[in-house]
Amino acid sequence: MNAAERLWRALANRDWEAVRAQFQANATVEWPHSGEHMDVSAYVAAHRARHGDGAVEVRHVIGDGRLIAVEATAGPARCAGIYDLHDGLIRFATEYWVGG
Repeated sequence: MNAAERLWRALANRDWEAVRAQFQANATVEWPHSGEHMDVSAYVAAHRARHGDGAVEVRHVIGDGRLIAVEATAGPARCAGIYDLHDGLIRFATEYWVGG
């Protein structure tokens, strides 16, 4: 299992320390749909705020090695995420959220 898959498992379990552990210390996450560019702390805070939305379900994981794509749902919201892994951890991610 790679860091992107572990990330989504941690999001589903609302295990915020495990979420944080999937990222390199200097990692960034972009949410182009809202114009946000976040460090890991802001990313965790954003997910904590939105996780009243219901169960998290991973629908697809594609890729191996450095680039991983994930399609998932969180309650009524859907996400397509692309994760750039370096040394086994996420260095950069772009997540597109719609709905919810």
